[in-house]
Amino acid sequence: MYSLQATKYGFPLPGRPYYHIGLRLDPSPSSELTVKKVHVNGRRVRDFVVQNDGQTERKRVWTAGAEATLIVRADWANGSTNRVEVACEDASGAPVTLAGESAAPDYGGYWDTRWKYYASTVLTESQGLARENEPVHLWLGLYHDRLTDPAREVRVVAIDPASGRPEEVVSQVYDVSSWTKRSDEHCQPTTTFGVAFMADVPAFTAKVYLVFYGNPDAPAPDYATDLRVTGEGFGLTVENDHYKMILHPESGAIDEIHLKQGTNVVFAHHLETNGALHWNPCVYAPPRSWLHASDWQQPGGYSTIIGPVFCMTKRWAALPDYPEVDCSVTYTFYR
Repeated sequence: MYSLQATKYGFPLPGRPYYHIGLRLDPSPSSELTVKKVHVNGRRVRDFVVQNDGQTERKRVWTAGAEATLIVRADWANGSTNRVEVACEDASGAPVTLAGESAAPDYGGYWDTRWKYYASTVLTESQGLARENEPVHLWLGLYHDRLTDPAREVRVVAIDPASGRPEEVVSQVYDVSSWTKRSDEHCQPTTTFGVAFMADVPAFTAKVYLVFYGNPDAPAPDYATDLRVTGEGFGLTVENDHYKMILHPESGAIDEIHLKQGTNVVFAHHLETNGALHWNPCVYAPPRSWLHASDWQQPGGYSTIIGPVFCMTKRWAALPDYPEVDCSVTYTFYR
């Protein structure tokens, strides 16, 4: 008579970036067993790993006499009771049903059950530099029917690698688009968006960040930020605790930089062309004059994205006197 013994309740870590339960078959199988289906709390789970003596078995077969273990994805909550059922076949094809019930610890569990789904990302530091408030941009393509308003419901959560403690971090969703042309065996309606956040990853380590979604009742996030944007049109002023950037009202180019950080230094030009501080890209093809993107007068293409993590301005058009030369300039200022 076999039983399944829970050996570990795991939180997302770089090697396995999802909530999971580790189990051991007791006693070791006397004959070969093929794992066919796994259910957790009555719900089928397709994401599981079958191991023999700690080695992953691609065919999902437990061999006779080996230490038979199973790692199954399970979104367990702190202190919850969880039942795992495994449907197997023995060497003759006869069905074998296994089951085990266990209690989860009171730490490291699912961040918030109001959010039904999450996507995992593992950030790895490979250059020996401790990353603090390092900007990260992710692009996600998710099933359209699993979220309603990404800008309102998406949350980014950092997982402490020692304790599993989840911590929501300031994030910003942008450039949301959906494809809903058809749904069949080849295509699925999809919502795509970017999400940005600031990450902390020590040197030569890795850390898991989870992007939660699937909560149609989620309130809009209200994150504190030092990023402030004022002005209109091209002439924005973008400021944080380290600097203030003043953009030219005609071209949108950086016109002045006011450096804070206890130095109170102003970088400005205000002499040649329109006086902007940042000129390029540029083109010079005599006998036409030398032209720069800073010479734009209200370029035809312009967009801004403003949020708690970053402010992004994009300008694109043909250069003055060079109608055959299109160029674009993107500025991104972070909190």
